[in-house]
Amino acid sequence: MNPILAGELLFFAIFGQTTHEQFKVHRFQPLWTTVLFKITFGIYMLVSVVVLINLLIAMMSDTYQRIQAQSDIEWKYGLSKLVRSMHR
Repeated sequence: MNPILAGELLFFAIFGQTTHEQFKVHRFQPLWTTVLFKITFGIYMLVSVVVLINLLIAMMSDTYQRIQAQSDIEWKYGLSKLVRSMHR
């Protein structure tokens, strides 16, 4: 197997493109269009993965900050409930 083809297959397998038949070249299609498509598609997939990971990190950070903001209130409520039950 051609090492370049194997590298392409491994790269696109990361994104779930496991068969090379999806990039099949038609008989009258110039080679440069296939190469341009593969490069453009690869860049698009890399950028989309980076953006989605960034979005996940932002959402997790926002959730953590909201929980931290409410934790002080919850702690004070629990302490006051404990003091009230001990006072009785």
